Amino acid sequence: MNKVLKALGDVGIVPVIAVSEDKAVDLGRAMIAGGIPVMEITFRKEGAERAIAKVAKELPEVLVGAGTVLTLEQAKLAIDSGAKFIVSPGYDPEIVAYCKEAGVVVTPGCSTPSEINEAMKAGLEVVKFFSAEASGGIGALKDFSGPFAGMKFIPAGGMTMENIGEYAKQKNVLAVAGDFMVPTSLIEAGDFAAITELCKATVNAMFGFKLLHIGINAENKEESKEWAMLLQALFGFKANETAISYFASSDIEIMSGGGRGKNGHIGVGTNCIYRAMKYFEDRGYAMCMETARYDASGKINFIYIEKDICGFAFHLNQRA
Repeated sequence: MNKVLKALGDVGIVPVIAVSEDKAVDLGRAMIAGGIPVMEITFRKEGAERAIAKVAKELPEVLVGAGTVLTLEQAKLAIDSGAKFIVSPGYDPEIVAYCKEAGVVVTPGCSTPSEINEAMKAGLEVVKFFSAEASGGIGALKDFSGPFAGMKFIPAGGMTMENIGEYAKQKNVLAVAGDFMVPTSLIEAGDFAAITELCKATVNAMFGFKLLHIGINAENKEESKEWAMLLQALFGFKANETAISYFASSDIEIMSGGGRGKNGHIGVGTNCIYRAMKYFEDRGYAMCMETARYDASGKINFIYIEKDICGFAFHLNQRA
């Protein structure tokens, strides 16, 4: 996959922004601090090309693109200003052809099978699914996964803190686009600290991290049974024996003869395990690849983090 598209997929969120030149860099810094180093600066606001140029020059770590590109002239202006990707609300073959010739990623808006088919014929790997909620939402994306198995989507339109996780979970979604984490009112007020917090909350909502179970290391099978029976007696947690452990309810596993982690292990579910792996690696926590398990399609659905955290080994599970 193209490196710009891969970078967008690694972040998983594309903020759609209307910002003036004088606030663009401060906004970019706030978004970096919030864990979203991506900006789709739209041509809905006058001077978008100047804001793009300023971010491209002063914040090279930010992946900056242009949105709401409606004409060939805007596409040329955005690319000349340093935009790394071009987003349009509809499928314009002239804009698509120009961007491809210029070697710049373009993700035109598509909401029907005919439009998606045109994009595939043009050699595109990713399109914007716009307007997502009004065009069938997650149900439509699931339907598209059959006939358009090779296409990835960036849903936009109706995205919220409440539904971003469900969209991000879909296997054919590269990233989710929206503006709720960068509201114009906060940009205009210069409240960049609030935007940083909104970006952090959006990242957490996308990942949907959820505690699955806790594993406790016992020295041997007798001790693991003893502890499981104790928890059953104290809390009514039903004890259940497995080949390597006892469970006290489905949430507490007591390992017979120890296991990974100094004290035990903790399982955490996530909406998007591949993005989560990159997220932890960027923060100094590499994955233990020999522990990876795979689903029927060959995708990782379980993996341990290499280093212990707080004395426990942590594994990630792909949430269904």
